[in-house]
Amino acid sequence: MHHPRLLIVLGLVLLSGCTRQVRDPIATLADGTGSVMKHRMAMTMLETTPRTDEAAVDALQGLIYRPGFEIDVRRRGLNMLIEVDRPTLVRTLRQRLPRVTDKPWLRALCNWTAEQAWTPSERDVLEEALISSWGRAWSGSMPEAQRPEYMALQSMLHQGKLDDLVWTQLVTHDKPSQEGFRNRCWAVLHRLGARPMLVREVQAINPDTESNPMLKDLHEAAVAFGTVPWNREEILWLRKLRASGRTSFWAQAATACAAMDPQRRAHL
Repeated sequence: MHHPRLLIVLGLVLLSGCTRQVRDPIATLADGTGSVMKHRMAMTMLETTPRTDEAAVDALQGLIYRPGFEIDVRRRGLNMLIEVDRPTLVRTLRQRLPRVTDKPWLRALCNWTAEQAWTPSERDVLEEALISSWGRAWSGSMPEAQRPEYMALQSMLHQGKLDDLVWTQLVTHDKPSQEGFRNRCWAVLHRLGARPMLVREVQAINPDTESNPMLKDLHEAAVAFGTVPWNREEILWLRKLRASGRTSFWAQAATACAAMDPQRRAHL
């Protein structure tokens, strides 16, 4: 049996050896292949003597998305980055949070995001990041209310309605480059059971003042057929049907649908 004092001495020796190995905490935190002990020691060194140079900020933001780091080290990096460079943190979360595939880290990251005090403009960006992540399918049969993004958004909203938030994000992001985000919003709203609301909202759109071509096409479908697409693939199909060369087909389809029973039209 090992003597307790021997174990303590051995631990001190190992810790001392690790300390000597961590000469550059920034380089250590930029390398996900290092040991957990080295990462934690580097984080402690950086917390003791904070740095705000470009290399330090890059290493800290990399803890959000680079593989090879324990959750406690990642959270410590977030806590430091929010103090030394909030704009970079917010921008990195918007870009990287929707791409996190490590589920335990995604849950911890969403929880951390919900715990912080954000300005209104920062919160808007982070709500977009959380919705974009939520728009991805999650393997397994997890209820929507248990998704980490759902819980984070619910906490940030202070009991507001998530379907209203997601709809607002959808209609305010009207740039061509944001089509992927709009499709994810559409998917989330269907998973929340908000399809009746979607039909009402797109029917109420004024196509003469609407700048988003996608919403214009959705409006025309809701008016002509009393229904809207369910998913991204159906949205793409609808938009092809709206092309100028298919106006005759569109008119015939609208006439046929008008003669249908309203309940049947709703299930098109």
